[in-house]
Amino acid sequence: MRKFNMKFSMSVVVILTILISISSCMSCGRDVNDPVQALKCRIDKAEMVQYVDSICNAKLFYPVFFNIDTVGNDVAGFSYSDKNVKVLSLSYYRYPPRMLGTSNEAVRFLSDSLNVCSKVRKRSFIIVGEDEKDSPITYFSKYYHTIHGWTCYTLTYEKQYEDAVEKLVKMIKDWKIYTDDTPEWIVDLCDFLDV
Repeated sequence: MRKFNMKFSMSVVVILTILISISSCMSCGRDVNDPVQALKCRIDKAEMVQYVDSICNAKLFYPVFFNIDTVGNDVAGFSYSDKNVKVLSLSYYRYPPRMLGTSNEAVRFLSDSLNVCSKVRKRSFIIVGEDEKDSPITYFSKYYHTIHGWTCYTLTYEKQYEDAVEKLVKMIKDWKIYTDDTPEWIVDLCDFLDV
C-alpha cells in the first residue's frame, strides 16, 4: 500500500510541475500583443550574462538579449530596443575617487526635485528619477563607494514599462559590489554593518 501511495504522490508532483510549466508558457504567449507583458516575460525568462569591471572587480549582470554598447575603463553599457521599446539600458560608471565625496555629499549633489534618494547607507545609496520634468524616461541607480571611488549601476527605461522591468530593478537594488574574489570575511563584515 505504501509503495502505491508513494508512486501516486510522485505522479501527482510530476503532473503538477508539467501543468505549471505549460501555464507559465501560455501566459507569456497569451499576452504577446501587450508590449509590457511581452517584455516582462522576455526579461523574466532571460539568462543573465555577467560582466566584471577590471579595476573594482564589480560584478554586473544583464539579460542575454541586450546589446553591448560600451565597455571601457570607467564605463560599461548594455541596451535593448525593438519596435515598441525605445529606451531600455543598463549602464555602469566609475567616478574619479574624490568627485562625489562622502555618501551625504554625493546625495546632496545628485538629489533635486526630479531625483529622489533612498536607502542612504555609509557606502551606498539609491536614486530614482528623471532627467527633465514629465519625461517619459526614468532611471533607477545604485551608487557604491569603494577604494577606487564611487561606482554607479543604472537602469534607464520608459515609465510605461515599469512593471516589465521589475526583475532588473530588484537586481540593481540587491546589487553588491563584492565579487567571488573578495574575501568572505569582508563580505560578512560589510553585510553585518549594512554598508
